[in-house]
Amino acid sequence: MLKTANFTHARENLKTFCDDVVDNNATLLITRKNHKNVIIQSLENYNFANQELNNLKKEMAIYKRLRQAEIEAKKSSGTDMDIILNKAMVIIEGKFNV
Repeated sequence: MLKTANFTHARENLKTFCDDVVDNNATLLITRKNHKNVIIQSLENYNFANQELNNLKKEMAIYKRLRQAEIEAKKSSGTDMDIILNKAMVIIEGKFNV
């Protein structure tokens, strides 16, 4: 849940807002002059979002590698299918070592 407060109101009620962010899994948008806004979220939510982003990056790298392997497989008409499948399995098994 996203809540909004201007900077002055957030500063005057920082403890309350921080407690709400942590206790109610909320996110606080603090609006500031010149649109230099900030977000306050719990460390748990931040860590979760960061982990999800890292997982997406790894999955994207795996996808790119598999796509490249597919392109290479199509180029090499005489390549044995077992060799291609073995290369794909090596890529899949090593996906967290990207």
